[in-house]
Amino acid sequence: MKLIFRGHDDRYAVEQSLLAFFPEERPVYEPAEDGEDHALVTLSRSPRYNTAVTTITYHGRTARGISRTAVDPQLTEYEAERLRQKAVKLSFFKAARDITGITPSWGALTGIRPGKLASRMLEEGMTERQVERVLRDTYFVSPERRRLCIETAEASRRAKAELKPEDISLYVGIPFCPTRCAYCSFVSQSVERTLGLVEPYLEVLHREITDAARMVQETGLHIKSFYMGGGTPTTLSADQMDRLLTHLNRSFDLSGCVEYCIEAGRPDTIDREKLQVLLDHGVDRISVNPQSLEDHVLTAIGRRHTARDVEEAMALATGMGFPHVNMDLIAGLPEDTPEGFRRTLDKCLSYGADNITVHTLSLKKGSRILLENFTIPSAEAVGEMLDYALRYGRVLMLSLPTFILQNMFQSFFVTAEKPHLGFYFTVGAGCTNMVLDVLLVGILHWSVEGAAIATMLSQVVGGLLPVFYFLNRKNTSLLHLCRPRFEGKVLLNACINGSSELMTNLSMSLVNILYNYQLLRFAGEDGVAAYGVIMYASFLFVAVFVGYAVGSAPIVSYHYGANNRKEVNNLYRKSLKLIGVVAVGMTIGSMFIIPHVARFFVGYDENLLILTTRAFRLYGLSFLIMGFNVYASSFFTALGDGVTSALISFLRTLLFQVAAVLLLPLLLGIDGIWLAVTAAELAALLVSIGLFITRDRQFHYRKAE
Repeated sequence: MKLIFRGHDDRYAVEQSLLAFFPEERPVYEPAEDGEDHALVTLSRSPRYNTAVTTITYHGRTARGISRTAVDPQLTEYEAERLRQKAVKLSFFKAARDITGITPSWGALTGIRPGKLASRMLEEGMTERQVERVLRDTYFVSPERRRLCIETAEASRRAKAELKPEDISLYVGIPFCPTRCAYCSFVSQSVERTLGLVEPYLEVLHREITDAARMVQETGLHIKSFYMGGGTPTTLSADQMDRLLTHLNRSFDLSGCVEYCIEAGRPDTIDREKLQVLLDHGVDRISVNPQSLEDHVLTAIGRRHTARDVEEAMALATGMGFPHVNMDLIAGLPEDTPEGFRRTLDKCLSYGADNITVHTLSLKKGSRILLENFTIPSAEAVGEMLDYALRYGRVLMLSLPTFILQNMFQSFFVTAEKPHLGFYFTVGAGCTNMVLDVLLVGILHWSVEGAAIATMLSQVVGGLLPVFYFLNRKNTSLLHLCRPRFEGKVLLNACINGSSELMTNLSMSLVNILYNYQLLRFAGEDGVAAYGVIMYASFLFVAVFVGYAVGSAPIVSYHYGANNRKEVNNLYRKSLKLIGVVAVGMTIGSMFIIPHVARFFVGYDENLLILTTRAFRLYGLSFLIMGFNVYASSFFTALGDGVTSALISFLRTLLFQVAAVLLLPLLLGIDGIWLAVTAAELAALLVSIGLFITRDRQFHYRKAE
């Protein structure tokens, strides 16, 4: 579309609105011939007002929009210019809205941070109601987006309020990428063309880091968070990244960082060696940014990777033990559709990312999309993409309380000697979810809301209905809900008693990192891949022991509290016998099942299949032992002896495993890594037996009384 400006040259504001209403059009700054599509945007100034008038002629129709902003002589020239731009943008918006009949969800707001406007108004003392009115009447933002904008602004203000004056965030930019994305205006050339500039850039960056660190130290500033973005930081080699992070850690005090994040944006720049460097330097959050998982969209925006590459990169990142993995998506990419975006988001939810950031496409003058003929989704399509992510998340957030209650009441039912009721509620919740998924999604076509509502209502069945059961004083349960009362000592004892479970979860990440490190040394990437398969599959066996231990613990606790030592002894003896029988059966069964499980995951590579099968069989020997240790830790928790329980957990999940995975490979090679868990469990079993014998002097569970 031809754009004609009079009295101004506010191209950016108009171009952004043009893309929102006419995504197939590109700005052309030439005089218009009679009958040609064009927009005439005029700005006139007076001592009191800036008045913008836009007249759009499009496909034989004409519409006119007018906007006026007051002149304030007390404003700076920059602030006055912002008001003039606002008048221009709003006049174009009104004319485009009238001629197309479209009102974008974000109204006249453009750019990447619509919440910034709401934040500024709130900081100036306006109420949420007043901010909402401005967003509605001045910028024509939809009700849903108005609420989101204000919520985001309030969250931003709360985060800001927690900062001290000396708190700062440190940012390091790496301006290199494998290829230049079509929407990007930051990188002028790909790293292939600028490879010779990488080392000189790093040399200068090292000097800048040294100077900046000196300034931070002299001014007494405190680094609250660290972020390395780009470009794509992982375009650097592992050695370059190692040198850069080593210099950063030596120059700055990053010990107080609440987040240490590096963008690993392109999956085609991620490999095990680079990720290991990040882990070794304490990086606790990475961001994998596919933007889309539709291969034709990735091709359109100039990416050189596929959706399959993203899946493999996420499996690698999550398997190596990064505490936090983010994924970035962009709604409104060229060639994308609402259906394609939904497929992308659904896949991302399945990859194990603990955070997904959804952006809308924001184009700058330097992007190829504006220079070449790309097909961009309409404003309605982009809005539909965003709604999909927002709607699903909000519905599920409503169900969090019932989800917590569902898990809590499972323990209550066992303690009340009604485990069958807990089972019925769990099955009922699962069946409710399945039936409602078919009804709401398959038959009524409620899309994402249907799936989210089905999940929410199933959790209501499992988490809310038990409330009414325990409130009923006429039921035969040993437990009833009553008026709550604060008992600090009881809560403290509960925390101490649960320390074993805390230790188990904390040690998991450290041990996984160590295993991956050793496997890379002794077996390379195939070893890590095999370990990933073992971790997924072994939980099917471990869950049997954990399930029994968790399920029996409240019963032990109840009878011990009731001083029914005979029943405690009965549970103790029968549990050990049952675990022994199950352990033998599962170990034998696993030896036959393991090849089929391995083939399911790694059947595409014969050598990897052989390695995984042998590794899993050696690892599977631990099933003979671990059940006793899991039960021992849970048993002492049930008796209220959290210290003993934590000791067993600490030894079996951390100390013994660390020692075994470090020492055994020196004697047995790669087999030593696979046998490390078995060795750790065997050592822990000796400790458990000793504690079973010695702690009986206090609890008297080995003999019936």
